[in-house]
Amino acid sequence: MATRSNKKLEEIISSFDSDEPFFVLRARDSCAADTVENHAIRMKVAGRSNDAVRAVYQLADDMRQWRSDNFDRNAVQESSVHSGGDEPDKDGGSD
Repeated sequence: MATRSNKKLEEIISSFDSDEPFFVLRARDSCAADTVENHAIRMKVAGRSNDAVRAVYQLADDMRQWRSDNFDRNAVQESSVHSGGDEPDKDGGSD
């Protein structure tokens, strides 16, 4: 599982080409784990190695576990491009 404690985000991003688009999913996003799992399915269909597919499925499971363990503590608005997902809705709900 990629976490800030394993490797600094800056180190990971610095390995990308300077013009390479990328997308980051956080476990607090309610859609993230399903999106990662969908990627694992697509990897399997594309013939990627079983180890790589298994690692992505594990990441999806880890994201679900983190969200389950931490969601109440981190009661925040769902991640979005506009808000960054760090602020709760004014009314306490989500979009």
